[in-house]
Amino acid sequence: MAHEILTLGSQWFNGTAKAFSAVQTKPNE
Repeated sequence: MAHEILTLGSQWFNGTAKAFSAVQTKPNE
């Protein structure tokens, strides 16, 4: 069960990192 939690955490972290990178890449209007 712990492995499943780590997997979900990794997916969430990756998604958040991508969104954060996208925000930093685009200029704030």
